[in-house]
Order: sequence, then C-alpha cells, then structure tokens
Amino acid sequence: MEIAIIGAGASGLMLGSLLDENITYFEKNKKIASKLLASGNGRCNLLNVNANPECYNNKQFMENVFKKYNAIDVLNYFNNKLN
Repeated sequence: MEIAIIGAGASGLMLGSLLDENITYFEKNKKIASKLLASGNGRCNLLNVNANPECYNNKQFMENVFKKYNAIDVLNYFNNKLN
C-alpha cells in the first residue's frame, strides 16, 4: 500500500516511522523536519541531550517523559527504523 503524509514535521515523521508501508511525504518547507532544527534553546527538542525538566513549563509532566524516553532511546528508535 502507498501512503501520503501531508507535513513532514515531528508528527508526520513519527507516524511514518510507525507504518510499515511505502510512504511519500509532502512538505511545504524546503527540507523535511526543518522546524525540528529550531529547538528553542533546548525546549521542544527531546533529542537535545542537555534537555531536562527544568527547561519546560510543566516540569512534573516532563519528568515523567524523561523517565520513560531519553534522547538516546529516541535516536536508537529512529536509527533502527533507518537500518
């Protein structure tokens, strides 16, 4: 099956990584994931190895997120998907 995903930002790329199909991304920006590169000084970028709950407005929520997923886990997930 072929699938088209409109928007190649964080959500679109995550969805594509979960699907085991032939995927075509449609993105208005010149590069996919271009907004992910603008991390807001560590905020909104869970791949920033220096990020910690103190960087976020809802510290309690982010403590739970960081306990469950860290930057290395996320990188490993996507590396496994690419290989």
